Amino acid sequence: MKRQLFALVVAVVVLMSMRSAQAGSVIWGNNASSGNVNLEAFDSATGLLIPGQQFLVPNLTARNDNGRGVALLGNDIYYTTASSGNIYKTNVITHADLGIVVNTGFSGIANIATDGTFLYANDYQATNGVINKYTPAGALVGSITLTGPDAAGASSRDGFEVQNNPNILGGVTTFIANRYDGGFGPTHGGVVGAYDVYDSAGVEIISGFITPDADGAVTATGIAYDGNHYFVSDLQNNRLFEYDGLGVFVRIIDLSFNPNPPSGSRFLEDLSAVGNTTTNPGCGNNSVDPGEQCDGTDDAACPGQCLPPGDPNQCTCSSTSTPTSTPTATNTPTATSMPVNTPALPITPAPTLSPPMILLLISGLSLVGWLRLAGARRTP
Repeated sequence: MKRQLFALVVAVVVLMSMRSAQAGSVIWGNNASSGNVNLEAFDSATGLLIPGQQFLVPNLTARNDNGRGVALLGNDIYYTTASSGNIYKTNVITHADLGIVVNTGFSGIANIATDGTFLYANDYQATNGVINKYTPAGALVGSITLTGPDAAGASSRDGFEVQNNPNILGGVTTFIANRYDGGFGPTHGGVVGAYDVYDSAGVEIISGFITPDADGAVTATGIAYDGNHYFVSDLQNNRLFEYDGLGVFVRIIDLSFNPNPPSGSRFLEDLSAVGNTTTNPGCGNNSVDPGEQCDGTDDAACPGQCLPPGDPNQCTCSSTSTPTSTPTATNTPTATSMPVNTPALPITPAPTLSPPMILLLISGLSLVGWLRLAGARRTP
């Protein structure tokens, strides 16, 4: 009996440790499609969709275009399309149409990024390296120009991110960008695909910091940084490539187990995640940000019962506690701006049992059964 109990305890402990290790970041993507443009969010640890976070973009003009850029700033999602200069806005909780933030005048916008304060976007067809900078309200406040050997002549760039990577220049604000539309493949016009790093003035400082094509990607497009790791979309192969903060390849995240999006096939163009900059933080900074009930020591909603970073429901109150307040969206839908489907809460990854975890549990139970049978055979 003691052996049986010990085996069961070991199985449960290992299973729970795997569950904790599996909690990841929420990675958002905008699907390239001719009509039925949609947004999706995935748990980076499991590759599974976040429940309720696969939906058609609410703006009908954008929905009928071809999806491209996405940027997450708190609970707000800014998104773009290939044939319009509009920057559209929705909300992760309500999925409401919050209108057009600004018409940039661009022929199309392949990607959009945020530093937590401003939005960054460039003309899809531009080769001059100019990236405009806007307030979340749509006011143009300036621009940067990417310069350097790998920026010269870059065309149809569709991977760009603002970052505070502590491994680069001590964590000051820098940019990471690819060289052309990754849909063209590993090379285009004699240029080898890669992601280069630029300082805050737009000057190239690291060539080929991330090279997905060398790691097996065929159509590397959008890129997201969550404050620790990078995620790159392999557009035509339904998967993400993950890299650590030093640009070292970690693994491939298979997305093919998920239901297809409304557009029929998954072609993730741009990606986004919170935590990319110190002004666009994720869970773990001891300050309640949009979408969080609590965060570390900032736990007034449920003192001492805030789920920590890494938990599948991180920065929310434990299910055994009763929050004294609940988060509200930064934008409230009006009578002419209603949700297109049921609101989805929470927006953090839900606990799941992956195939390895299921196998481990079955193995543990089988071991218990075997020990019971062995014990019965030894009984006189």
